[in-house]
Amino acid sequence: ISTARRILKQFGDPKWRSGDRDNLTDRVDSAIRYSGTHALLGDEAQRMVDRNGEVRSDDLADWFKERHANTGCCIVLLGLGRLRYLIERDDQIERRWSNEIRIEPYWWVGPKGEANLEDQADYIGFVLALQNASPIPFAADLRLDQLDDTDIDKAALRFYYASRGVPGYEAKLIKAALRIAIRNPAAHSIIDLALLEAAFAAEFRFKQKGMENPFSKEWKPFLPDGKPHLPPPLRDDSLLLHAKKRRRRPTKREKSRALRTAMTVR
Repeated sequence: ISTARRILKQFGDPKWRSGDRDNLTDRVDSAIRYSGTHALLGDEAQRMVDRNGEVRSDDLADWFKERHANTGCCIVLLGLGRLRYLIERDDQIERRWSNEIRIEPYWWVGPKGEANLEDQADYIGFVLALQNASPIPFAADLRLDQLDDTDIDKAALRFYYASRGVPGYEAKLIKAALRIAIRNPAAHSIIDLALLEAAFAAEFRFKQKGMENPFSKEWKPFLPDGKPHLPPPLRDDSLLLHAKKRRRRPTKREKSRALRTAMTVR
């Protein structure tokens, strides 16, 4: 019911709050058909599966399946890796869904430790786009479009280490730096290493992740052997907190006891 109301609200239904399940569902189907909607996108969909792999919303998965069957509308669920357990739990559900598309973070190096030049270039372009969009200018030694190749890598590695290649973490870092600068404009006219160091320390639980602050003066972009100073790997978001325990087969004694109990109850 909550999901149907949210969808109707997005469609502009003035009475999106009212109606029972059947009424809301019929109105969702009508809105999809008459608006010519080709796809519905649901973000944070992994919340239908708890961290132990148990599906919390069996009914919601079936409801989405019915909307696809009734309207032909494509359903796209976006979320963390544990979302796959929603699909795998039921053959009928799995039959209707395409294979998952995994959006990986940027990788500075490849699986064999080789430089991943394509991801490096894409990531540098992403950081530069954020720098260009910033209302407060970046210091010259951090502007990726004003440095030579060696200095670009040094500066970009600071950002890469902080974000671990995840665009959302990079945006979080820049927003944190902007908040600090806006609150105290007299002290921060540009975004420099000191401001980024404070922003990273304020917003990231980096010590708990086994990380260092990459914007401190002591941090080195390259290790003594010349290899890039890379962050710890990200946790696999498809892994469960507690693996499901296998059910132990009962012994003959336990079977006999259960049988006697059942006969007593009868």
